[in-house]
Amino acid sequence: MVVILEYINDYFRPIGAVIYSCRNNLKMCLRSTNSATDTSEIAKAYGGGGSQNSSSFIIRMDEYNQWHLANAS
Repeated sequence: MVVILEYINDYFRPIGAVIYSCRNNLKMCLRSTNSATDTSEIAKAYGGGGSQNSSSFIIRMDEYNQWHLANAS
């Protein structure tokens, strides 16, 4: 079990996300599982905001689709 947790800590960020689809938008709600990760920096980059451990932003579906296609490889 310790090896799995070390692998997770090495390769994944301690952030959880809940994504809501609203008409032609996606609302991204971010939560951090530790105090060293600031989710508000991610949200601010997309025009949103919040606190270090809880933040959100809205992105248009067409913008998300363009980003997804560009990063699908």
